[in-house]
Amino acid sequence: MSSPKHYTANSQEWNRHKTNAIMSERTLREVYLPAFEMIVKEAHPATIMAAYNNINGVHNSENPLLLQQIFRGEWGWIDFFLTDWACHHKADSSANAGLNLKMSVKQVEDNG
Repeated sequence: MSSPKHYTANSQEWNRHKTNAIMSERTLREVYLPAFEMIVKEAHPATIMAAYNNINGVHNSENPLLLQQIFRGEWGWIDFFLTDWACHHKADSSANAGLNLKMSVKQVEDNG
């Protein structure tokens, strides 16, 4: 299965866990979403992977505008959303927004 990532507005790798991309919905739709819309409508991927960053203060994996309204509502995509490794935050917010799978990483202590 293919899994296009990192949905969406993931414009940097440095400090990506704490990045908050502040933008208008118009910017989101005109700059960041067209590539994902094309992928969904033409390639029909089985999964989409959410990014680490926030958009306007909301984590990608907890964002109903992104997951439910745009992807599933407007574009008709009904498949599977998952997080990137260790980028999950709140189970209830994610589930309510439409996330299907949390990819977690168990932290291992280095006892030297």
